[in-house]
Amino acid sequence: MRTVPTPPTHQYAERGERFEHLARAVHGPVLRYLSRRTDRETAAEVLTETLTVLWRRVDDVPEGAHPA
Repeated sequence: MRTVPTPPTHQYAERGERFEHLARAVHGPVLRYLSRRTDRETAAEVLTETLTVLWRRVDDVPEGAHPA
């Protein structure tokens, strides 16, 4: 299992804010996309997994990236 370093406390709030901004921006479009391709329950599960990956990798999203 890979260990992910914890950011310093002062960066955590900034990271959390960035995640929230990105998650709000992609939530609707991704859910609509998934809903057209599968049932509601599966769409919700896949969206949850997608947002979990976003949380883990939010630092890898380039600055200035514009979500869908």
